[in-house]
Amino acid sequence: MPSGVSTRRVMSALAALAVVAAGLVVPATAQGAPASAAVDLTVSPPSVAPGGIVNLTATMPVRDDTGSVTQEIVQTIDPAKVKLTAATDITAPAGWTVSYSTDGTNFSATPPASAAAWAAVRAVKATGAVSSLGSDGGRQVAQSTVSGGTVAQTPASLASPRIGADGYQAFFDQDRTRVFNLYHHQSASSQNLDCWVVLTGVRCPGFPFSWGGETQEAANGRVVGSKVWLQGTGGLWCVDIASVLGTPQSTITNKALTSNVATLTTSGAHGLSAGASVSVSGVGTPFDGNYVVTTTPTTTTFTYAKTNANVASAAASGSVGGRPVLCSTPQVTLKAGVTFTWFTGASVFGDSGETTLYALDSSSNPARVYCVDTATMTAACPSGISTGIAGWSGNTTYFDASSIMKWEDRLYVMVSDRGLDVTTQKLTCRLISTGALCPGWSSPSAWDHSGASGSDGKFFELPNAAGGIRAVCYAKPPTGEGPCWDANGSIGTVSSFNVQLFSRSVNSWYSYGSPVRKGSRLYLGNGGYNQTSVANQEVLCFDAAVGANGGRCNGDATNLISASGSDNMFQNYTVTPDPVIENCVWVTRHTYPNVIRTFNILNRTAGCSDIAPQRTVFSGATSVPRMGCSATGAITAWRSFTL
Repeated sequence: MPSGVSTRRVMSALAALAVVAAGLVVPATAQGAPASAAVDLTVSPPSVAPGGIVNLTATMPVRDDTGSVTQEIVQTIDPAKVKLTAATDITAPAGWTVSYSTDGTNFSATPPASAAAWAAVRAVKATGAVSSLGSDGGRQVAQSTVSGGTVAQTPASLASPRIGADGYQAFFDQDRTRVFNLYHHQSASSQNLDCWVVLTGVRCPGFPFSWGGETQEAANGRVVGSKVWLQGTGGLWCVDIASVLGTPQSTITNKALTSNVATLTTSGAHGLSAGASVSVSGVGTPFDGNYVVTTTPTTTTFTYAKTNANVASAAASGSVGGRPVLCSTPQVTLKAGVTFTWFTGASVFGDSGETTLYALDSSSNPARVYCVDTATMTAACPSGISTGIAGWSGNTTYFDASSIMKWEDRLYVMVSDRGLDVTTQKLTCRLISTGALCPGWSSPSAWDHSGASGSDGKFFELPNAAGGIRAVCYAKPPTGEGPCWDANGSIGTVSSFNVQLFSRSVNSWYSYGSPVRKGSRLYLGNGGYNQTSVANQEVLCFDAAVGANGGRCNGDATNLISASGSDNMFQNYTVTPDPVIENCVWVTRHTYPNVIRTFNILNRTAGCSDIAPQRTVFSGATSVPRMGCSATGAITAWRSFTL
């Protein structure tokens, strides 16, 4: 496209359009353009009333030759007839330097500092370099080579905000920009929900967050779209994280407060808009806190209401970022008084689209499953789906160790009940669409935990070699052995599918375990959060793509067991595989201050730097400068792109 510069002028009260046009002085040829080529001038609209806006555009011809050259365009005006009011009145090629003159001869790149100074401007100049590859159908062909900073997609150790907050499981947004955790067995007044930026390990603005609900021994949460769904009493809670995910954390460089309006300046584009919920920190009193943005005068400034004495403009440090708020429906009510610890229907890796969640009421008789439509934030099946099995009889210790898993139209349910004989408790599978028993199930299935200290198991997705689901299995403590069902209800056992069982008798995973499938792999920790012996800190990693029948990940001879001197590497409540980095796991622990840590399971070392893919970041929009005045249509096509 031809290079151009456009200015928007406010007409003087006594000016006429003819006078304005006559007052424009633009060189007949622009510096750097072929001598025979003329600069094209346009005026829009063709007529304008005094006090209105007129757009004046000067367009430089394209270059037919090749090579790098510096070009400039100058527009000259008569300030007695038209005037500029702000930098936003001027549009120039992206990346070019804009400078200003009050005498038409001497230019400065420093923008005028007042309305009077803007009104005195007589000329505007845009200067920049073009690496020309010639022309193509009247369009300029330009090229550029850029380098971006290399970012290691390496998660960091994540600290709890205080002693006493620990557990339970790392879970992510769908783009793996943030990692979340719910601290377990915390009161409703505690800041239970935490968040960190994955690439830096820096805590997200506004976290840890108190959302108004208590957490159980197993503290479950999932990200669906721009919302976090959380366990709760009476129903599931909802936290809106749209501002958290959509707003980059920006560094503050300047602060001011006038007439109860705070104005902060950021080092780069803040990405904020009016109405955004933000958290300001590190700037100091009275600026720090949680606010709603009222205006964004520029891409690097924003304002919010703050009742306080005036504060003079001054350099500042600190940061701002989007913060969490409760959803417009903070809690979807399902059944009063019931604690919904366990729900299914969303992944620990985050879901991009809205879905239906299925929450287990394990205390009613019979136990029921309730549905939550995440899009409308309403109860989708108000009466629930009956499981046909008894709810717990009042003896669950002090937490619910039940289990529920969704696979297509099927719900697999186990109700934890320490008050029953361990040989008589039941598992069931129900069709979501009809409530009937699943194919192959003539009745709920009895299961026997004799010799397992009365502990309960967990359902998991048994992967196939292609990364899909082969069956749903039920792993029972202490080893993990248990039944499996395919879509037709055919029954096998965990060991019959070559899933290696736990070698250590650690029974606490009945509450914590929470198996996770990623592709062809299955990860399950033994819940040995309090095991001081490294031999009892164990993680099972099964890969259906290993060998003909599946086996341990990477062909390992044993499960993942902490080695002596490894800082209790696999001491765990739960283990979650990284969504992107193969062979990297996030281990949630009881030990402070690093409640969540990452480990490389290939060489059994802390951190995943040596196996993390590298990402180079650069802006395609500025790699080849936009040389037209249109912000969206100036670059009409890309001829080639080489990485």
